Amino acid sequence: MFRYGNEGQPSQTAMTAAAARAAHLLVDSEPRIFADPLAVYMLTADLRDADGAAYVSLVLPDSERRGEPWLSFFTPEQMTGLLTRHGFTGVRHVRQRDAVSAALWERTDRLRPIELSRLCHATVGTRG
Repeated sequence: MFRYGNEGQPSQTAMTAAAARAAHLLVDSEPRIFADPLAVYMLTADLRDADGAAYVSLVLPDSERRGEPWLSFFTPEQMTGLLTRHGFTGVRHVRQRDAVSAALWERTDRLRPIELSRLCHATVGTRG
């Protein structure tokens, strides 16, 4: 479920990222790396796999201690609903495993995709 940070406001990290993205789109010339509406969102606990849950149990407490608690967790359906209500269309959700060629996951180290977050791509539509 979506929650805001302190006193109903987005976190400092969210504000900094949004400001940097806005400046990039307004100031930088083509090609713009952030031209497509793309987001990464954290999955609700019931959708995480064992590795995703382990990652959260290790990282979340330290993140909270440092003043950047993870406050927002979504199902793909919740994210689609949120984006649609704000005028986005063509919402697509992409798992880490599906973000790159399957051959790139054939590794000898421990880096592998986990069910922790999803990439979300959408098109800026018109509000009705």
